[in-house]
Amino acid sequence: MALMKYWLWLSGKARISAQKKAALLNHFGTVENLYYAENKSYLETEGITPEDIRLLSDKSFDRAERIMEDCEKSGIKVVTIQDAEYPDRLKNIFAPPVVLYYRGTFPVFDEEAAIAIVGTRSGTAYGRIVTERLGYDISRAGGYVVSGMARGLDACAHMGALKAGKPTAAVLGSGPDIVYPAENRELYED
Repeated sequence: MALMKYWLWLSGKARISAQKKAALLNHFGTVENLYYAENKSYLETEGITPEDIRLLSDKSFDRAERIMEDCEKSGIKVVTIQDAEYPDRLKNIFAPPVVLYYRGTFPVFDEEAAIAIVGTRSGTAYGRIVTERLGYDISRAGGYVVSGMARGLDACAHMGALKAGKPTAAVLGSGPDIVYPAENRELYED
């Protein structure tokens, strides 16, 4: 947990792209080395700009410590890109996030068939029935349903997986501490 403040410090540099964060981590080896590096050594990483260096020179942990406190209060856990639990499938995308926040049980995505189901927010009655059934069938067959928990067909996919008695993963654009849309609170809790 001691290193977590360094990860949250880096993650909080929102104006530095995920690709640049990955390049910096690759260059410095650890997030702690990256944090303690001198400004001129950041230039040794390809693509780093003076604006990036200005952002990296802010070494305040204030935001990181607030996030750590909020996570603890809300039961939110964090996985970093260098943790064993971080999915290899996600590491290998173009711009993987350096940290993932989650509630509940972290899925073992690399050992499961993870199937993303996304759809319209205003699906027809037939579309809702079919999507829920698809989520159910995928889960019963051993797949892991992944969706956004948005209003409409995303929610139906999650409901189908849960009706099958299987876990599901919701990728939340607003973060794990915010239920959006509010009408999906019960689904979020499930």
